[in-house]
Amino acid sequence: MDSIGEMFSGAGSSGGGNWMSMIPTVLNAVGKGTQYYGQQKIASGQDLQASAYEDIGQRRAYIAGIEASQHEENAIQQEAASQRTAADERKHARIVASRALAVAAASGGGASDPTVVSIISRIAGEGTYRSMTALYEGEMAARTSRRQAEAARYGGQIAQIDAQRAAAASRGQASTTRNNANINALTDVGKSLYDKYAKDIAPNKNYEAYDSNYTFNNQAYNTDYVYNNAFDNPDNYG
Repeated sequence: MDSIGEMFSGAGSSGGGNWMSMIPTVLNAVGKGTQYYGQQKIASGQDLQASAYEDIGQRRAYIAGIEASQHEENAIQQEAASQRTAADERKHARIVASRALAVAAASGGGASDPTVVSIISRIAGEGTYRSMTALYEGEMAARTSRRQAEAARYGGQIAQIDAQRAAAASRGQASTTRNNANINALTDVGKSLYDKYAKDIAPNKNYEAYDSNYTFNNQAYNTDYVYNNAFDNPDNYG
């Protein structure tokens, strides 16, 4: 017990004073280290955010590519469907014309009869019109689908470019954060070294007395400044 008491009393009287005086320095160092570690963690988080931006951009571009492919498949199917419809319309026109000719022949008319020729011509014209209409509608639908595919791909590219820009900005912020942390750390180290080694070194202020009267080329000069008026003299302003 006596040794423990002597230890605390000695720490409080002789060595304790030095140890206690180091506490602010230690706490300051711990605080600076914690701040530096926190800035590094912020920079790491900004790097992770940049990677997340890139992943999002790539996924959006991939999804846009799938949508574009679907639109292109729709265009192919729409063209094929219109071609089938056009072929059906032409086939239907031929069947109707053949039936009309058969009915005319059964009633005593011939294929060269003007009325029969007119009817068959109208049927063939109607079939051609319906066939061309089906092809046009299919072509327009396919063109719309292809434009949608182009828009989807373009949107995916824009999303990826925006993500890359956001990632670059986030990485730039991370680099700035690290640089600031390093600069602050170096500044703290320099200040600590200055406080420890150079702060108490006072400059030599033992300057020789200045004599305003001097001689040059055997002629005496006086360097005392003569003020033009009282307002120019700083000694008048206490």
